[in-house]
Amino acid sequence: MAAPHGEFTRKFDRDILKLPGAKEREESARESSERRKKEAIEAELAKIEGLLQYRKDWLQQRFSNIVLSTPDDGRRGLALSLEKDGQQAHLEFSYRLNDSGLAVLLESRTGAGDKKLYDYTSFPAERVEYDRAKNFIEAKILEFAKDYAG
Repeated sequence: MAAPHGEFTRKFDRDILKLPGAKEREESARESSERRKKEAIEAELAKIEGLLQYRKDWLQQRFSNIVLSTPDDGRRGLALSLEKDGQQAHLEFSYRLNDSGLAVLLESRTGAGDKKLYDYTSFPAERVEYDRAKNFIEAKILEFAKDYAG
């Protein structure tokens, strides 16, 4: 099998030499590139999923009255709620690509009664910083625990 052509070679073959099959090779290369990019982004999102799964298990070990679920609107993430003194408290983490697809947003929503808080951090889509994501999640869990669980 011949080595794959680079972008310049494919364009030259298609536009200048007008070689048969050049257009198909260009399309195949584009599809392959998009597939690799999507797989790489999914691998980055899996880092966040792993952090949330670890903390989900950790929270279940520490709170007997915690209810765990996923965000209501189908976003990827973790939602938890607990009741204390008759008041329902809620903490939710979700993650997604932003509208342009260039960044990953890791979001947190916290609430109890009328008090609702939202925060987020973002990463380039190709490189989720594991330690920064971990610190963000842990900081939000600590805030939640101090305000609502402690």
